[in-house]
Amino acid sequence: MKLNWAVLALVLLATSLLVGHTMAADPHDEAIQHLLATGPDDAGVEKARKAVDPLVGTKALPAILVAIPNGDVVKANWLRDAFNRIVDDAIRENKPLQTDELLAVLKDKKKPGRARHLALDAVERVKPGTTAKLIDGGLDDPEFGADAVAARMNKAAAVEKADPTTAAKLYREAFDAARDFNQCFALAQRLKALDIAVDSLTRLGVVCDWMVLGPFDDPEEKGYAAAFAPEKGIGLKATYECPGGKIAWKRFMSDARDGWIDLLKAVGQHDTAVAYAYVVVNSPKDQEVELRASSDDNLAA
Repeated sequence: MKLNWAVLALVLLATSLLVGHTMAADPHDEAIQHLLATGPDDAGVEKARKAVDPLVGTKALPAILVAIPNGDVVKANWLRDAFNRIVDDAIRENKPLQTDELLAVLKDKKKPGRARHLALDAVERVKPGTTAKLIDGGLDDPEFGADAVAARMNKAAAVEKADPTTAAKLYREAFDAARDFNQCFALAQRLKALDIAVDSLTRLGVVCDWMVLGPFDDPEEKGYAAAFAPEKGIGLKATYECPGGKIAWKRFMSDARDGWIDLLKAVGQHDTAVAYAYVVVNSPKDQEVELRASSDDNLAA
């Protein structure tokens, strides 16, 4: 059975203020700009290759980190390679790194993850133990949080038999900070073994309670691009005429361990059809939120 379905969701989103930064004038700025000029199909690559050579000396490292973009892998890779070459040369020649400036980038949670990882790797090479210290206190870190949760889980497991109370505290700290699906479920199982019940799906913000509607026949499989009646206005008490009879919105709650909605259960068996799922999510405060959805077939939100 093949189903095309769409998700209609009303989410109260807070407006986020995106604040950019202005790079201070730097002697390496021209070379960095050449690296940032690279693009698809080898655009700017020749200039970028020539620009790497002027990037010498450890003073260029903070400027390179600040320039690393969030979403452009090509540009980030050019800057990463230049950064690593300088670090390798400095360590080989026993030259000092600007560890304070690198740590400043590392501790700034708003900086791109690639830049923070590069800074951490560099500082760890000259100050062993930096990674362990960061991970130990990084449960709320957007980049290193999963590592911190894993470390807390390992610490709890090591004392679980001898001191279950301490283990339970450590597991709970990790669970409350976990954002990874598998980590949440693993921690829920460890806590359950210690007679502590937690709800993984609620912790992850998985929506299990939906209003569903369908199926709308789609024999030519053009439904993904088509706009059926619900897309023109939501009326949860409305009924719709379909070849198989009238259909109406109905409540459906997922009973799956991972919260997935099985449309075969929700709207019934049907070939080449479109179904809709609708939910209202209320935010208790002004905050930046994300709506994530996935499907094993076509999905629009």
